[in-house]
Amino acid sequence: MNAHILAHHGLDKDITMKEAIEAFVESLAFQKKSRETIRGYRLSLLDANRYFSEQMNGPIRCQDISLHQHIQPYFTHLFQERKLQVASAKRYVSAMRSFFRYLDIQEVVQKDPTARLQLPRVRKTEREHLTQEEFQSFVSCIDIPIVRYIALVQALAGLRVSEAIQLTVDDVDFEARCIRVQHGKGDKARTVPINEELVTELHDYLMHHRPFTPSLLFFATKRTGTISIAYINLVLERATKQAGIDKHVTSHILRHSYASWLVKHNVNIVHIQKMLGHESVRTTSGYMHVYQDDLQETIENVRFLSEKGATSDE
Repeated sequence: MNAHILAHHGLDKDITMKEAIEAFVESLAFQKKSRETIRGYRLSLLDANRYFSEQMNGPIRCQDISLHQHIQPYFTHLFQERKLQVASAKRYVSAMRSFFRYLDIQEVVQKDPTARLQLPRVRKTEREHLTQEEFQSFVSCIDIPIVRYIALVQALAGLRVSEAIQLTVDDVDFEARCIRVQHGKGDKARTVPINEELVTELHDYLMHHRPFTPSLLFFATKRTGTISIAYINLVLERATKQAGIDKHVTSHILRHSYASWLVKHNVNIVHIQKMLGHESVRTTSGYMHVYQDDLQETIENVRFLSEKGATSDE
């Protein structure tokens, strides 16, 4: 990092946003934040910097950034012109707020301009998911074996796609029937139990589809030893169209589906929380779908009024 950034054992008060982003990213690495968090924050902040720089027709200093002149118009731009969904804006907001808290601590800015940031309110909707029948049709249309097995791990064990592609061969314990996620969200580890269905599928993958490769990753390709999330989602999109499913199926929708199926089978929400690796049960409660058929069956079994001729207890 150059001397301009580290002047006086801290950040120069005239530092530009672009320079400060790199210093901020280094601080996140020092705090041992996950690679996904660091990458996401960096991309979000660089996007904001591009917007501010275009508006100013040149580099912008951190101390010159204000809520009403820069930050609020940026988020208005994201929602109105780029059609960013409010639910998807969480990363952008978190990145911006964390960045300016860091600058406040470094005494680069006099006050945090994001403190009074307001976003449009959004009505909460149920998370989209596949029914078990839809998933069976969908997975049969995935034409790339390695992606098919990754989809199975997500839908039958609830792993995030980043967790699935980081699994090593040793992380999948066939004897104990579990998957050990070493680097979950926030770099937290957890153990996920798996049933006989998934055990059989993953054993089949190792025996017949995994190439001979020096890669230690469970899901390995012959050429690079790994697989990208972008490629996985591309294959899933192709399978969705072929299966004729009118939903936007992504890797995360498969994880949603896993949680929803567990809820459907009356699994305790605290158990679901542990298997998904959620910090709070409040996050898991978003998967508590209300199924209309279940409501209908429940209400039909309830008798609110006494039958004619029945004797009152009172």
